[in-house]
Amino acid sequence: VSHSTLGGAASQRHIILPKKTLLEGLRTPPLRILAAPPSVRISERSISDTTRASSPPPPETQPVPSAAGNSILRPAASQQRFDELNCTPQVTSGGRALDMIVPAVASEWPVNCASNEELCAVVRKVAVNREVLVAVCNSAVIGQLDKWVDANQRAHITNMLIIAIDERLPSLLDQRGVAYWRRVDKALGSHKISAQKFKFVRAFLEIGVSVIMSDIDVVYIQNPFDYLHRDADIEGTTDGWDDGSAYGWMEQLDDPSLGDYGRFRPAMRITAWNSGLWYARATRASLRLMTILAYRMEHEPNTWDQAAFGEEVARPARDGHHAAGLVKRALNYWCFANSKTVFRRMKAEPHLLNHRPVVVHANYHQPKEPRMRAVFDRWHLGRRDALSRWESEPVGVVPAPVLEKDFLHSINDGFVSGADTRNAMSALSAGRRCAPLPSTHNVKVSTNKLPASECSATDELCSAARRAASLRASSSTRAPELMLVMGTLKDSPAIKLLLRSASSAGVSNLLVLATDDKLLPQLGGATNSVGLSLPTSSASADGLLAFKWRVLAQLLSQGFGVLYTDPSTVLVSDPFEALYRDADIEAMSLGWDDPSSYGYNHVIDDPSMGFTRFCHGSRIVGYEPSLFFASPTPEALALASRMQAHAAAESLSSASRWEMARLEREAFLSELWMPSHKLYVSTGAIVRVLNYMCFVNSKFMFRQLRHDKLSSVTPVLVTINYHTDVERRMQAVFDRYHEHNKALLQALPLADNAGDPSQSVPANPCDGARSWMASAEANDLAKRAIAESPWAWGGVAGFEFARGGELRTPWGAGHWGVHSELPDTLFADFVGSKHNLRFSHGVAVSNRCGDSNVVLLRSVKNANLASSFPGYDAFAWMSVAAIFAGMFAWPCAFAALRSWGSSNYDSKGLFSPRQWTCGAYDQSWAYVLLDSSTL
Repeated sequence: VSHSTLGGAASQRHIILPKKTLLEGLRTPPLRILAAPPSVRISERSISDTTRASSPPPPETQPVPSAAGNSILRPAASQQRFDELNCTPQVTSGGRALDMIVPAVASEWPVNCASNEELCAVVRKVAVNREVLVAVCNSAVIGQLDKWVDANQRAHITNMLIIAIDERLPSLLDQRGVAYWRRVDKALGSHKISAQKFKFVRAFLEIGVSVIMSDIDVVYIQNPFDYLHRDADIEGTTDGWDDGSAYGWMEQLDDPSLGDYGRFRPAMRITAWNSGLWYARATRASLRLMTILAYRMEHEPNTWDQAAFGEEVARPARDGHHAAGLVKRALNYWCFANSKTVFRRMKAEPHLLNHRPVVVHANYHQPKEPRMRAVFDRWHLGRRDALSRWESEPVGVVPAPVLEKDFLHSINDGFVSGADTRNAMSALSAGRRCAPLPSTHNVKVSTNKLPASECSATDELCSAARRAASLRASSSTRAPELMLVMGTLKDSPAIKLLLRSASSAGVSNLLVLATDDKLLPQLGGATNSVGLSLPTSSASADGLLAFKWRVLAQLLSQGFGVLYTDPSTVLVSDPFEALYRDADIEAMSLGWDDPSSYGYNHVIDDPSMGFTRFCHGSRIVGYEPSLFFASPTPEALALASRMQAHAAAESLSSASRWEMARLEREAFLSELWMPSHKLYVSTGAIVRVLNYMCFVNSKFMFRQLRHDKLSSVTPVLVTINYHTDVERRMQAVFDRYHEHNKALLQALPLADNAGDPSQSVPANPCDGARSWMASAEANDLAKRAIAESPWAWGGVAGFEFARGGELRTPWGAGHWGVHSELPDTLFADFVGSKHNLRFSHGVAVSNRCGDSNVVLLRSVKNANLASSFPGYDAFAWMSVAAIFAGMFAWPCAFAALRSWGSSNYDSKGLFSPRQWTCGAYDQSWAYVLLDSSTL
């Protein structure tokens, strides 16, 4: 991997880490990329029958007694092995119960026919098991439609139906004996026609019909209804070509401006959920999805249906954008295949030569018809060489991280330097007050609450929670709710500040759970809420983490809504007034702006694919498990049980608290975001991401919110989760919002100062001489800046430190030099702004004078921009707008590094069929990116 760093000229590095000891020697902590966690079945001792849900039953939990030494039962790993080339769904269990519009046992079907008897009449004749295969067409594509019908008939699909949107097509379909539903629509062009599909599917769902919605560039080889799992509202195909791109993968973002503790945070990515092939079960969640998408197609005429579909399936609810509350499954990409998978992998990899997919979607190639004919000939006519008609086309695929290796400046640096807050700001009501908003799309999600149970005489936790919840007046129809904070003696300073802020914010329903017998006496009179001591012998970080989730599981099973917070939180107002209660989990984001917190449409560029080189998808920064609200639902309970199992399974008794926090974030994000796939079954927990300007993390607090331009915004709470000097920063936040004193908040640096309150705050002097001096010629920092030019500034390349103090930027000329007061700092002044630059971890961190705006710089001298993306000059200007976005580092898990084997890619970077196991981006390969500053 050719990777340019500030530490010196880039070189070609072939890094093999066969031993754990080498990993431990790195300056920065090793990062883990999680594949989907194993499907976990929790089997613990039973709770009272009154706390069990009817369908599906929640994982059973044991009430937490006050005695120490409680063992935590670890779930047995699944013994079932997934055969990825066997397209028949393998038996799985768990997940959310689907809310069917017409229950399977109901005798009346279809329903709601009074307003749509024509459609009901068609589906009565065509549907099989209340399911149909549907395509939207006009007569302009009758030739392609004929081939589609022919392939379907060869695949023994009898329940196909065409939505005919012009006057001529019905007569043509009558001649061919194909069922149709006439819905004349004047839409022209493939995208405009495709955009109509959502309102049509909604009509099918309303009468209780499940639908495979298909474009007609799909070749059916087998009957797809025989290969559905039917355990999700939406079963869809993605544009992925390997496990990571098809099912989702986790990346680690790197923001060196936050210091050693705060720099790395997880994010999730997946390629686009393709709107040309998907199955919608006739559920209320699918109906909500179609309602949202139909609304967007009507009110957003320039929105591509593909982009909207991918966004709504992948992303959580936020502010007034109430999500559908879906359970989603990503179908096996070897069985529900796209044409990139077929023509780049299936025709070339020996173990796939006899594989028979269910369908092939010709979405990656133009013109489509020859590719569809080749697929038809290969599997319907048995012509084994049919896929080889394009001998000049390269074979093999390149993993997303390799495609993006030369674009870290935009993929990572531009992203982590973002500051687009328009959506979050507009969601705040008059007076910049945080309060729930109605649904933009007129949908409403209701969750299945577990009933509140009576507390037994020996259940101290339940009794304490009941007392805490009773301190808050609430609707009689709402579950009892409380805020839970857990800690030990060393957390007492932070908890005292939290309790002070709770008193000032008028929050009384707070339960302080002490996991040792020293915390509560230390708090003394500061405990203005309910305190309970439940000492545990699990004093290690992993033991305390498992205990946390065990406590949460019990409280949820007993019907309590729990707002969990780590001790490092300052309350500004009552957070319960800002909750929506339309999701199983409402979580704080680790993000710092709209794209990072709410997700955005990123694009991966694979130049070898020609016309279809750009692959869209979703990217979102992680959720924070140190601050979230869990409704008492079976799905939230299942999540808590899985998180307990993750903590117990790690068995890292020597891990630090900060290491366990990292592992918890990764597991929390993966469980909430990853779709069901293969044998993994999601809990189906509905997620809402809380407004990051209301429920504020410490990166957003110290990077943006404390500055004057956002002074009108008053958050609900602030959690110090990007820094280790917790008490000092909590005090600064408390002073700002409860004492109206901004001095300490403004004085603290952005970067974590390792918890040392005596450490001086780094200055950012902007006055004095700021001109090139001859002595700079001998300065090592200046030499490196010149030698490593050009640089990318916040993701935009073309930033050059020239000799003599000349600065060349895409925005105009400027000047630079060594700072007269800070010899380890450069200044760079251009277009009317002054910037001070410090170097850290292989990049430079710019701090703008006046408003302390932070931007990252990275050398792109040795990045192969031209060969990776010929139109790079124009592309650089679009990078900050997220036309191309991706990941910074993609390291593999500890276990995989210990078993490092031969590369799975040949000298050209193409996939080679050699196999080994790595639980990361793709189960068949691994990729590690290190720069010289980490060695």
